[in-house]
Amino acid sequence: MKSEDTASFLFSLAKRGRKYYLGIATITQDVDDFLRSPYGVPMITNSSLQFLMKQSPTAIDNIQHTFNL
Repeated sequence: MKSEDTASFLFSLAKRGRKYYLGIATITQDVDDFLRSPYGVPMITNSSLQFLMKQSPTAIDNIQHTFNL
């Protein structure tokens, strides 16, 4: 999600792809990559599944707020 063009493309693909039963899997080592992007947060909150593994202690508060933990 560091590139604005990539983030915009993934967001529009996720939105339009639902019409065709498209599933998208995204993987990141740093969830803040998604949380810092205006396109990343809606992709996370509209996902039916999210797997959170071990996270950086500095990201915990932001993750807790975003995922309502």
